[in-house]
Amino acid sequence: MLNFAWTRREWLRCAAAAPLAAAAPGETAVHPRVMLTPELVREIAAKVSGPFAAEYRMMTETARLGPRGLDNQWSIPGAFMEAGLAWLVERELGRDGRPFAEQILALWRQPQWQTPGLTRHFGWQGLLFDWICDAMTPEERARFGELLGEWVATWWNTSLVNIPRSGWWYNQHWGPGHLDIANHRVALTAKLFMSLATAGNAGRFEEAVRANLKSFDEKFRADGQSALDEMGGVWSESSGHGGYGPLLVIPLAMEAVNSGLGLDPFAAGDPRGFLREYIEASIYGLMPHNLKLAYIDDSSSGYPVQQARCAPLFARHYGDPVARWLSDLALERHWMRSSSVPQDEVWQRIAFLPADLKPKSPRECGWPLARLFRGAGHVYMLGAWDDPNATWAFFGAGPSYAGHSRDDEGHFLITRRGQLVNRSGGQGHNDNCYYSGGSLIYNIVTVYHPGERMRRSNYNENDGGLVRHVYEQQFPIQRGHLTAYWHDDRLATYAAADLTQGYWAGKVREVTRQFLYLRGSPECFVIFDRVESTSAELPKVWFLHLPAEPVVSGDGNRATWTSAPAGDTGAASTGASRAVLETLAPAAVSITKRGGAGHDFWGHPHNPAAQYNHTLDKDGIDQSAYRLPPYSPWRLEVEPTVRAERDCFLHVLFVADEPAGDIAPAERIERDGMLGARFSLGGRAVEALFRTAGPAGGRLSIREGSETLWDADLPQSLPQD
Repeated sequence: MLNFAWTRREWLRCAAAAPLAAAAPGETAVHPRVMLTPELVREIAAKVSGPFAAEYRMMTETARLGPRGLDNQWSIPGAFMEAGLAWLVERELGRDGRPFAEQILALWRQPQWQTPGLTRHFGWQGLLFDWICDAMTPEERARFGELLGEWVATWWNTSLVNIPRSGWWYNQHWGPGHLDIANHRVALTAKLFMSLATAGNAGRFEEAVRANLKSFDEKFRADGQSALDEMGGVWSESSGHGGYGPLLVIPLAMEAVNSGLGLDPFAAGDPRGFLREYIEASIYGLMPHNLKLAYIDDSSSGYPVQQARCAPLFARHYGDPVARWLSDLALERHWMRSSSVPQDEVWQRIAFLPADLKPKSPRECGWPLARLFRGAGHVYMLGAWDDPNATWAFFGAGPSYAGHSRDDEGHFLITRRGQLVNRSGGQGHNDNCYYSGGSLIYNIVTVYHPGERMRRSNYNENDGGLVRHVYEQQFPIQRGHLTAYWHDDRLATYAAADLTQGYWAGKVREVTRQFLYLRGSPECFVIFDRVESTSAELPKVWFLHLPAEPVVSGDGNRATWTSAPAGDTGAASTGASRAVLETLAPAAVSITKRGGAGHDFWGHPHNPAAQYNHTLDKDGIDQSAYRLPPYSPWRLEVEPTVRAERDCFLHVLFVADEPAGDIAPAERIERDGMLGARFSLGGRAVEALFRTAGPAGGRLSIREGSETLWDADLPQSLPQD
């Protein structure tokens, strides 16, 4: 028999440790205990009487509307949660909070809701059971607790957490944000919430909820936190499938672990792990011109809504003023206002934000203008913080941690006053889109081999790109990796990657890419690729996807275009920017401008079966998502006119605000086994040289008048810190 005189934490640790006998009817341990605690409720009550009074009025107004969205399995029942929190706070303030709890209980008392898991949104129902536990009669606690316990015991055939280490990287194991049936597998989050809430009231399923807590505790300590830390702050499928679940539910689950299992994952995590990097990854991924997350990997381009929902937790645990800034920004811009509730969702702010923590922007906190995320192999770089007109870029190469991760190693993006270099394919799905499913949507080098057979070939033609690993097993899968990184706020950001492992070994021996961003006026990007094929007969094509129609010069090695919204909305930037691209190597190339109506999603130029526009419905699959933002209807194809086994591609891309005026051309230079470019950036003279063989590296020199600002070899390794 449980000793209910124990402290709340002692009881919960015991509950997780062993399957004890069920409590006597009507008895219960201290509630709330899932994320919220009695101590925290007291703190909340003090806040809503002071600095959070206005937000609390908003929350209670929403709660009084009654449950919203519960009949929609894809929704997140935010208003439902706010009613549960309002009951706790009103009771703590000595007021009558029962009307808020009764809204929930009135629903649960209806016959159609008395099924395992209380029918819908199982994990959220578990939270509510915990929060309004004291508003129920003993009979209701027993009845509803047993229904939740039954779902824990029977969903996915076991209450045990028995996933391998790689399972902690799978979004559907954690559960989608709706915490309902669709795409919900092992249900790590939902079962954790429900088991913590109902332990002591799960009736016939008491042993199952205890077993769930025990196995979660053991597996998370042994595998879960280290797996998340290995991946780091960028979810393996970026903000698309991450936003579908993990970017919301994992931080909430971590707070449940903190409140209920005697472990604080926020404190225990690696300094470069998932939780420590979470807010940084959210912020560095925002494009300055519209503060939306860039479309990377299996992603979506939109506001960081899930990260903003969770930001109060990070503000609390790390005293992070940028997390507070992100939460405030979301509230100011109504990012968390759903179609079903005419108010902003604020319960997380009220619950977790420290009252005395003031917001600070990344600039105010002195964040560097670039950031390496080692787990994902992502590098983000900017021209300035807190400036909607600033330049932003991404370059990446890293492993696949989960089934939806796209094969886009070596891909890069550039924005300034809108999109400049983006991806194609709009929001086409990678499962069944003939175009979006492969490599042609990315800014990479293709090597076309007619004998290559692509995985999942029903929906993926031979496009000359990377090996397709979608839905493979045995993660992580190595596809390419960063080999070097260097950054200086005043001057430049540099990254290098070995991409060879991302391509079929039957067609390539080596693929490397070096990516250099030079700040100044104008600014400049230098992209250097070394590609060695297994045969000189295999054509190599360098791809660049653009939101606006480019103009290619008559001599064939220079192209220019302006920034564009790519079909998106919400831009805060003013004016436009211009890009000027110069191809300095190979010495003789053809540049094909392809796109516009009827050619905006054309197949690989060397695949005879792909010479059509890939927007037709095939096999009943709607391809209309291709033209959703970011819509990139143009591309440049750079191809050597003389085929060879080994080629070096050298591109210099200048970026300036419109009207850009004349931009002096770059000069090709060769020295000491290196190939590079000499050019001027305002008053700075730049030489960037790259090794044509051996480890990827080179030398960078930047001079301003008689002063040498930089003159050193480019690094050949990642920094040690």
